[in-house]
Amino acid sequence: MWKDFLYFSRGDRCVMAVLLVILVGLGIVTGYRAHRPAPEPVPADRTELDSFLASVIRTEQTYTDRNKARPVPSREAELFFFNPNEVDSATLRRLGLPSYVARNVVRYRERGGRFRTPQAFARIYGLSEEAYHRLEPYIRIEEPSVVAARSAVRPSGRMEAAVEEAAPVKNVVNEADADRPARLPRYAEGTVLDLNTADAEALQRVPGIGAYRARLILDYRRQLGGYVSAGQLKELEELPDSLLRWFTVDTPPVPALCLNRWSVEQLRRHPYLSFYQARVIVEHRRKYGDLKDLSALSLYPEFTEADLLRLQPYVRWD
Repeated sequence: MWKDFLYFSRGDRCVMAVLLVILVGLGIVTGYRAHRPAPEPVPADRTELDSFLASVIRTEQTYTDRNKARPVPSREAELFFFNPNEVDSATLRRLGLPSYVARNVVRYRERGGRFRTPQAFARIYGLSEEAYHRLEPYIRIEEPSVVAARSAVRPSGRMEAAVEEAAPVKNVVNEADADRPARLPRYAEGTVLDLNTADAEALQRVPGIGAYRARLILDYRRQLGGYVSAGQLKELEELPDSLLRWFTVDTPPVPALCLNRWSVEQLRRHPYLSFYQARVIVEHRRKYGDLKDLSALSLYPEFTEADLLRLQPYVRWD
């Protein structure tokens, strides 16, 4: 068949050879383009891009170095005596309390609330049990009359001597002499009062108890639901142990702590229940139904055997 190629004219053979060369060349070019890697995009202005990247790196490095050099403020809690009825939010923050707890304390006072005992301060919403136990030794609650007496200054510049709570304030503020009632006569040594029936007047006739301490005893009796023993007065730090000999408990308390009906906020108002314990009670009711006895709470780490024993006289199950 190749012999037929010789019968073409010389011109035809040249044309066919040229076409063959062209076809081979096109095949080579096409194969090269198919396997050649795509070229990297070349930025329009390489110098401008490099300058921008360098400025970003310098700015980030400057910011990092500045933060490293800046001292990190440490917020360590300070411990000092304070009156929760007068302290401001900034001072509460110095004591290590979170800002929202300090705000709750201030708002409580702005709405007319007043802390009568350190235990009342523990019921502020958001205050953890750990924070309360840390601050409890430094809480000093004073009545306005006592504060006024301590701040009174004689013309000589000396501070007026501290007066006993039972003593009338007229010893310091003479303008109120005419309005002050006479001091109540004191009970004789050996007199014993029932803590659950004594009123304010009877309490103030006990040597060492004035209006302020009498109010503490009555307020705590109301919060508890009644006293079980005179030893519960030791839970009030403002009362010395020497006063216990004047009291007994002949009338038992009336159980009024509704574990199966009250909310967390209602339960935590009782002096023997913390916020976390109240929450455990409500969660237990939600999961398992009403409580039948206190033994079910012994399964939770929030309750100790001592906690359950002192709660027992105050619980009602209806």
